[in-house]
Amino acid sequence: SGSMRQRTSVSWELRSYAGADAFTGRVTYRTLMLLHEQRSRCVIEAERRRVGVDVLPLFGKPSDVTRPWTPNWVTKRFAVVLDHAGVAHFRLHDLRHFVATQMLAAGVPLPVVSARLGHARVSTTLNVYAASMPAWDRAAAETLSSLLRAG
Repeated sequence: SGSMRQRTSVSWELRSYAGADAFTGRVTYRTLMLLHEQRSRCVIEAERRRVGVDVLPLFGKPSDVTRPWTPNWVTKRFAVVLDHAGVAHFRLHDLRHFVATQMLAAGVPLPVVSARLGHARVSTTLNVYAASMPAWDRAAAETLSSLLRAG
């Protein structure tokens, strides 16, 4: 009688609105359920408009759900959310850097972080984030020291 391990995440694939730039990764079941709920809202809206659901973006603007979010619109909405939450302003791009450095500091492998950031090459991620990872150098020094003592 072994214990069963419960799966907490699932594989998924994200494609841009134009169908290019696929990214395969994992999300939690909760995130997957939220995406399914959003897709259901799209299906209802497509039926109301009498169009195919593939015509509508997964995340359309509230003023016109047929138009996908643009980077500038997302940035402006982010600023509004921060203001409503009483959080000091910071750039949305800073949040991206924070998430990347936190994943790397937690030991998430560089290729995984690179893929999640959408970098075409792992070297791009390394070039951007290596300087912010002094723990890597400390760990390397400690590992080298251990190897030299053992040898």
